[in-house]
Amino acid sequence: MKDRRGLAKAVKVVLILLIVFASVAVLWIGIKTLLKYNSENIITPNYNVDLKISQVQMVDYNDVSVKIKKTSYTQDIKGVNVIVYDKDNNIMGTYKAPLSELQDNNYQVVLSVDNTSNIKTVEIAPVTLSNSGQEIIGNTADQYKITGTGTVFTPAPEDTGYAPEAVKYCTSASQCKDSDPCTTGACSKGLCSYPKIPGCEFCTSDSDCNDNNSCTENLCVGERCTYPVIDGCQACAYNFQCEDDNSCTADSCVENGCSYTPIANCTSCTEDSQCEDNNSCTENLCSNGRCSYPVISTCKVCNSSSQCNDNNICTNDTCMNNGCVYTPIDNCSFCTLNSQCNDHNGCTSDTCSEGKCSYKSIANCKACNSSSQCNDNNSCTNDGCLNWACVYTATNSCKNCTEASQCADTNPCTIDSCSNGICSNLKIENCTYCTSVLQCEDNNPCTIHACTNNVVHILK
Repeated sequence: MKDRRGLAKAVKVVLILLIVFASVAVLWIGIKTLLKYNSENIITPNYNVDLKISQVQMVDYNDVSVKIKKTSYTQDIKGVNVIVYDKDNNIMGTYKAPLSELQDNNYQVVLSVDNTSNIKTVEIAPVTLSNSGQEIIGNTADQYKITGTGTVFTPAPEDTGYAPEAVKYCTSASQCKDSDPCTTGACSKGLCSYPKIPGCEFCTSDSDCNDNNSCTENLCVGERCTYPVIDGCQACAYNFQCEDDNSCTADSCVENGCSYTPIANCTSCTEDSQCEDNNSCTENLCSNGRCSYPVISTCKVCNSSSQCNDNNICTNDTCMNNGCVYTPIDNCSFCTLNSQCNDHNGCTSDTCSEGKCSYKSIANCKACNSSSQCNDNNSCTNDGCLNWACVYTATNSCKNCTEASQCADTNPCTIDSCSNGICSNLKIENCTYCTSVLQCEDNNPCTIHACTNNVVHILK
């Protein structure tokens, strides 16, 4: 019995030793693996310092553009990982851009998310390869905070209602996603819908994209067609689409591209003064943006000024550039009849003398353009302007005065006064003027009639 107990004790010790050795082996393997993993994932601190976000721009409802600043370590990293967060720090989207793609797109990355208006933070981190060739995403190198409200984008309206996918319940647009990059998920009244993005074309390669425009590149980027314009190229189908606003080029559409051929001996202009051919017998005109020189039919060729008499006393006749030039003389009007001479001045006598108009002033006449210029400060005249001359018409029964004595009318039945320079003879009530008793009859036998001091008196 004693031997059995000893054997059991020995077995127990052996088992304990085996367990200890196994634990140590497992621990060693774990430590070795961890050390190897950490050694493979070490990233140069310089990456975190030098990778920077230079610009973040919301392109539309779904697309956000992230511009990354170039660094001196582009040959050591294999790409950049971009992460977009909302205001609650939830990840809205991620995109791992290879270095070759960054270089081709001038270090610009475009991500598609649900409603760019909700973006709050954008982060970037370097992507490298471990010694064993494993892809490693490093620590955050830079963080970009979106400040201000900015532009709030909304999904485009959709005429066909819900997308073909099965109806899905939702509480936010982030729960509504489909596999079509040309739709945007929206949550309305608890149901997901997938309205089409206007103008968006789904693609898998550049060959899927063609806008029938020879002046654009046909590219497939992020499963969407895009058509960047080729610098210096203007597409066309008709000549009128090729107007370059240069009147000295012939604008035409050749093989769906605009062509601009210079016109020989053409001078561009904006006004007549820019067109001079030094020929007195042509007009210098600017028409439709270019100079033209039509021949003057009445122009007379000459060698000397003596050949240029036009029998007009009001011009200076000269020969210039082998063409007669007739320069009008200031304040001179050529005429053959008096009726041709009208200076619109009522205070001149307009006549035609020796081939030119003469305007002789009329004495005591005042020229005018309106009646307001003709006030003669006489209350007994109506002041007016007629044929550019002042006219003063006397007012009937009006007499000027400076005092009442000048207004006596020899009528004892009026009150004579001078007011505002005009006489007034106001009739006295119940007073009758007379010159004899015969003018005093009132057809009443019980009254006595008399005319005293030219006033009728009736006594009972």
